[in-house]
Amino acid sequence: MSNYIKIKGELQTKKTIDDMFIHYWENGENLLIGAFHRPNAKEQAILSRLVLCWNSHGALTKQRDALLAACEYNQRLLTENIGQATHAIALNEAAIAKAIKNSRPQYPVDR
Repeated sequence: MSNYIKIKGELQTKKTIDDMFIHYWENGENLLIGAFHRPNAKEQAILSRLVLCWNSHGALTKQRDALLAACEYNQRLLTENIGQATHAIALNEAAIAKAIKNSRPQYPVDR
């Protein structure tokens, strides 16, 4: 829990994407902070893909804003314990996929 701070009784993330991802990946049993359950098979598959995407592309500065926004939204859903953990994680996956797509160089197509 060292990457989290309490503000007005709610769990909040520090503003560093690296700390947040490191916490997620290193704490598998507590991956879904605030959801109070271990990831099911579907959630774990999505999280594994997120890890792969992050390891491959996460260091790109262009992606940090999108990733941080997705993670903060995810964290908000989870701390509110509204039962949408898989949906929140899928939103993170979508943000990473979009950021990866946007970070690829665009080449003209020969016709």
